[in-house]
Amino acid sequence: MCMKKIKRRYKLLNLCLLILISGCTINNKNEDFETYGITQNKSVSLQKVGTILLKPGDELIGKFREDLSIDNTGEIISFADDNEQEIYLFKRNGELINILGKKGQGPKEFLQISAYSVYNREVIVVDESQSLIKIFDLEGNLKRTFSLFENTRLFINSREIIVHGDTIYLQILEAGYLNDKSGSKLVVGFDLFTGEITDLIGQFDPFLDQIDHHLSLTNISLTPDNSGIASVLTTSSRIQIFNLNSDVRTHYFGLESPDWNPISEKIEPSMPRHVVMERALGNSYSTGLYFSNNYLLHHFQNMTESWFNTNDYLSKENYLNVFDYSKFEYYGTIILPGTLGDVYGDICFIIEDYNPDNFIIGEYEVQID
Repeated sequence: MCMKKIKRRYKLLNLCLLILISGCTINNKNEDFETYGITQNKSVSLQKVGTILLKPGDELIGKFREDLSIDNTGEIISFADDNEQEIYLFKRNGELINILGKKGQGPKEFLQISAYSVYNREVIVVDESQSLIKIFDLEGNLKRTFSLFENTRLFINSREIIVHGDTIYLQILEAGYLNDKSGSKLVVGFDLFTGEITDLIGQFDPFLDQIDHHLSLTNISLTPDNSGIASVLTTSSRIQIFNLNSDVRTHYFGLESPDWNPISEKIEPSMPRHVVMERALGNSYSTGLYFSNNYLLHHFQNMTESWFNTNDYLSKENYLNVFDYSKFEYYGTIILPGTLGDVYGDICFIIEDYNPDNFIIGEYEVQID
């Protein structure tokens, strides 16, 4: 396999390409798809403002996922260990607080952690294999648990969870739309204390029907005013925003920057691994939507030959599309020095080294000049 060359950005070429893309996108068959202005004469960059070195003490860090989670105070950083099915909790300065869970079916164990969050000093964990949500305090005491989707035909379809107020939001897929996913509701809301379903929100991006790919995962994020949920398909750069109260889609927009490489060949789960690898090589995948105080940030990755050969997270190519949140103007795309784990306030937490003995997280701010 030959590694696809990554486009190099020159300001003039970049601008011309973006104008061309914008002009073409508006003719898409989805009539409510929107294009927004491109802010000219602006440059985007990252400024490093801090470094966090994890200090696990005598504990051994396993295979952390390619992300992290910041709690609602901005002071607790958490990770999921896929090997041991554990949740690691650290202070903002890198000191270990606690490790919750292990692989198993016991009250404090997990078979498959699909999503987790720390909110108001509680650790909320979704165990997909057991269809359970388990809620702990920071000391590891199990406070309550409830079953998911009893007497309903809903399936967990995400590794993301949003917690706000008394509600847990989780991406789902309705059983009746397994063969037509674009008709399915997108997000379910649960009461944080009773486990009862309170809301079914949004729809899958209709662009899913135009993508010849079996993936239907979606990244979700709460808007800064807590009035809506934003989503982007893993296999698309199009962003939807739904009002939480009315369930109306208020915005549907996107822009393929020159670094975004759309899927060009069909990929199905039944294909041999080497065929999937070959066809996915160079493709772009959305891996997160984040809101800072001023910007909407769209994180995406390009799959590389080095990644498929080594499974080293840092061998992927990471990019960040930066939009003005109030006007949805596109400022530009930043090449990241690692994997964007989470955003809190104006700080982007970027994992720069996954070495268990030297696990480094850089704190960065987006700069617009």
